Amino acid sequence: MQVNSISEEFVRAFTIKLAVTQAEKEEVYRIRHQVYCSELNWEPESPLKQEIDKHDANAQHLLLKHNDSGKYIGCNRLITSPAGKIEILPCANFLSDNLSEQHHNLFAHASIGEASRFAILPQVRKKESGALQIDQRVRPFMSAGMYLSNLALAKLLGMEGVLILVSPKLARRVGMLGLGLTKISQDIEHKGSRAVYFLPVEQSPYLLKSNPKMIELYDTIKTSVNSQLNGLFTLNQAK
Repeated sequence: MQVNSISEEFVRAFTIKLAVTQAEKEEVYRIRHQVYCSELNWEPESPLKQEIDKHDANAQHLLLKHNDSGKYIGCNRLITSPAGKIEILPCANFLSDNLSEQHHNLFAHASIGEASRFAILPQVRKKESGALQIDQRVRPFMSAGMYLSNLALAKLLGMEGVLILVSPKLARRVGMLGLGLTKISQDIEHKGSRAVYFLPVEQSPYLLKSNPKMIELYDTIKTSVNSQLNGLFTLNQAK
């Protein structure tokens, strides 16, 4: 079958999966442990080989599945908070009182989430010997799919935007997808130089009209995540 778009290429190679069961969440924690504990040494090693923190209880988790192997190779999470309760988000610890009036007003009345714990297995990223064989045409879209899935989930959950704590380099990469980031904190020394950025959910995927392929990928991912959310809602209603 001939594949003609980024969206079709992505769907053929990968699946974005909402982590609902305990087994799926443990897959998330294991991937995070390999990246944040074993590879980067940013978090302490765990005997269970799972990286978990207190914010996971208030988060929705997403997995990236490699379709040919059936293995999960990446993950991220969206920490949720009630409207006006931004202080429960980890990023809030890095925000000063001199935020613009615009953002103060938004945070006071809107539902804001925080995107964090983006991770792709190191052996996959580094193309190590014996690692999964991933088509070079779709390899660059592994990270893009993870970022866009988090944004789509935030949109579907009715959020006005998300906060992310990232390095300048990663902020530029996210911006290249057509997402409009606004820096809302001073530079922070936190496992390297970082800052808190605000990503508005409603307008972000459409800021770069010159990048219709990314918009198509976002819409495809959002449709998939929405279907899973609806299925989860139906299942919970039946219980």
